[in-house]
Amino acid sequence: NNPMEAAMSRMSLQQFGALAEMWANLTSAKMQMHVDAKRTDGKHWGTVPFGAILDDNGKLSPHPDTNPRLLRCYQVYVERRGGWVATAEQLQAEGICFRDRWGKDRPFIGSDVRQVLAMHQTYSGHVIKGRSQQKGGPAILVYDAWSPLLPLDLIRDAVATQERHARRSRAPERKHVYPLTPLLHCADCGKALSRQ
Repeated sequence: NNPMEAAMSRMSLQQFGALAEMWANLTSAKMQMHVDAKRTDGKHWGTVPFGAILDDNGKLSPHPDTNPRLLRCYQVYVERRGGWVATAEQLQAEGICFRDRWGKDRPFIGSDVRQVLAMHQTYSGHVIKGRSQQKGGPAILVYDAWSPLLPLDLIRDAVATQERHARRSRAPERKHVYPLTPLLHCADCGKALSRQ
């Protein structure tokens, strides 16, 4: 039970931990550089989206079986003027199935419709960086890296429908009056406090 041995053990453990963290950070940085280089070259990186297949050159092309399903999903969404769940229900009524990343067919659900609509830039033929769900949308790295997987007019109509639906479905802002609201005032200017 030498106290020097315990101190040395703790120090060496911290050094090994620091080395492991450095190695993990270097590996992560190298992988991100590799992915960015592929994307900059106009190659798709990541999960192949519904309705597409990946060729040997890293380019997406229409999947012979699932691309017609993708096309119908966009058509129904535009015809019904929005609504992920309503679109999914219509596709289910028509017997059109979604194929998951493991290659299994299952009925469409609202989140599947949301997912394929969020990939509109990829379906337009662009290589993107970032997630399609991020605020403001992902950055487009390479325009027209491959041929569009869907008609561009249909994609534009779906995006416009989605924007109209989003504006229409926002909940109105409600004013809440809390018990202490009339009593709270700014220390500097004396005005009543508010959310802003």
